Amino acid sequence: MPIFEFHCGSGHRYEDIFFPRDPIPDALPCPRKGCELPSMRQRVNKFRHVGPVFEDMDRYEGALLSPKQRTDTDKNNGRGARFRGPKDVSRMEQDLGLSRVDPNSASERHKRDEQRDEIATRARVNQESGLDGELDWIERQNITEASGMTDMEYVRWKGMSDAAESAAIAGTVDLSGGTVTGSDA
Repeated sequence: MPIFEFHCGSGHRYEDIFFPRDPIPDALPCPRKGCELPSMRQRVNKFRHVGPVFEDMDRYEGALLSPKQRTDTDKNNGRGARFRGPKDVSRMEQDLGLSRVDPNSASERHKRDEQRDEIATRARVNQESGLDGELDWIERQNITEASGMTDMEYVRWKGMSDAAESAAIAGTVDLSGGTVTGSDA
């Protein structure tokens, strides 16, 4: 895979790698922001691929570039967008607002521990109360997390909600106007 050096009329220099599947142009637009001058190909440095220099580059392209970007030849000098190396991947991650997470960091270990605890709790609740009990536990977790309710507030709300649902099912509540009928009136 050759590395070509390009220079623009403003003196900016950069290198670009071309894979065997890519056409090699004589000129490219200068990648510097605000520079509109073309960059001319100056020289080639050939090298042989040794080791995992471009390991997973196709996987990164598939994850970060849309099919349209990979085939859009109008914006990419006659070829689809390609990652030439780790700098291109980092630039795209930054443009997309992505950040890498160290799986061994304290925060990631804490998240994994929380997930393991939740799985164990769900299994225990399921064993003790069955699937309905597990689903009630999940609903409680979701509602308290989303609403900020305390356990006591949730218990009170859930009691009122279950009572209203039972009354509606029994027909003792007129849902159209909200008035109570029957023996509860």
